[in-house]
Amino acid sequence: MWFFTLRDLQWRRRRFIIAIVAAGLAFALSLIMSGTLHHLRQEGVRTVNLYEADAWVVADGVTGPFTSASYLDGDSVEVASQPPATPAAPAAK
Repeated sequence: MWFFTLRDLQWRRRRFIIAIVAAGLAFALSLIMSGTLHHLRQEGVRTVNLYEADAWVVADGVTGPFTSASYLDGDSVEVASQPPATPAAPAAK
C-alpha cells in the first residue's frame, strides 16, 4: 500500500507541491489577518494608557483622536473639573 501511495505521489508530484504551497499561503494569510485585526483593536487602548488618561479631548468635526492631525491650542481647552478629576494638560507634539 505504501508503495502505491509513494508511486502516486511521484507521478503527481507537481500537484502535490502546489497543494502544499497553497495550503501554506492560506494559513499564513489567516495569521496575518488575525494579527492585524488584533493590533487595530488594541491600538486605541494602548495609546490612551500610554498617556495615563481617562478621557480624550478632540476638536469639533474631527472623526476621532487617532485618525486625524487636528491640534487644539493649550489655552483653548476647557474641561469641566469634576472631583476627583485632575486638571487637563495638553500632550506634547
